[in-house]
Amino acid sequence: MRLPLSRLGAVQRATIVSMAASALPVQRLPYRGVLLDWTQAGAPPPSEFEARIAPSLERWTAEGVKSCMFKLPIENAGLASVAAQHGFVFHRVPLDADGR
Repeated sequence: MRLPLSRLGAVQRATIVSMAASALPVQRLPYRGVLLDWTQAGAPPPSEFEARIAPSLERWTAEGVKSCMFKLPIENAGLASVAAQHGFVFHRVPLDADGR
């Protein structure tokens, strides 16, 4: 799933400090992108993801991040609907030989 962060509104600088603790952990990608990869580590429960995605997007926008992607195992497909509510677009990638 991808979201061009330029679609989000401006972030108030006063909120950046409070967002630091709530941002989801990511892997930095080239060209100012971030990746949330939940194929190896466990994905958060939907309620936690719901609470943390908006502050995370705001923080990454303030940091100059231009894109955000996440890998999601089928067992956690319910998180895709939460992500879609925040502007993500579903993109299916073919499975590799290991089914991932």
